[in-house]
Amino acid sequence: MQSNAIILLAVVCGFFLVLAGMVALVVYAARKDAEKKAMIAQTLGLSPVEDTQSLLQKVAYVNGLNRVKVYRLTHVFFRHHVAGGDVYLFSLHRNRFDEEGVSRGKRASKSHYFPLEQDALAFISPAWTLPRFTAMPRLRGGKLAGMGNRVAEAAMEIKHSVLTFQHIPNLDDQYLIATPETPASQVRPSDGFLRVLAAHPDLHIHAGGDTLTLSYADTVTNPPDAQRMMELYKIGMQMARELP
Repeated sequence: MQSNAIILLAVVCGFFLVLAGMVALVVYAARKDAEKKAMIAQTLGLSPVEDTQSLLQKVAYVNGLNRVKVYRLTHVFFRHHVAGGDVYLFSLHRNRFDEEGVSRGKRASKSHYFPLEQDALAFISPAWTLPRFTAMPRLRGGKLAGMGNRVAEAAMEIKHSVLTFQHIPNLDDQYLIATPETPASQVRPSDGFLRVLAAHPDLHIHAGGDTLTLSYADTVTNPPDAQRMMELYKIGMQMARELP
């Protein structure tokens, strides 16, 4: 009996040791991720910002998200650009939801955080009144990719109008561009903006009102380092200059 109790105690202690180790790894990974994002922000000349509600409203708008309360921003950094606009670095998450999309209480555990867009940049200018549109990269690589693109386009067309720009080389082959606006024919970003987009494949773009957001399509599998984020920042600045 005594040996059984010792074995049970050892199993319980082992379980809690493993659990503590897992928690420590999660905390360590989160700390390292926060340090990395802070370093990237410093490279871009951005500073931490605590009040993220205004930015969240704008990000939700360009993404077509209605229930703003179930979304949150993390790792938000900011700078005011000399040209008169604002630049933000952020990650967008959906939080506090169950299988029916209902909030569970006042506090959300880490398991309730679901990342939607990470390491994204937002460019905001009071001079813009942009129609809403989005651009997502098309799949490349043969028949399966073509089938996937057709499925994505059919799904997009349920609530959006797909836009084509045949006069911009390679753009329609690289991106699926769509808008929820009516009439869709009035959604015509400048050719300069479209050429910048065509020259840089594999981005996610959301635009509307006074806001443009962009991120790499592979941020989950290939988190961008400071150099890639600086390249993304330069692309965003090129696009911002081409917007009316």
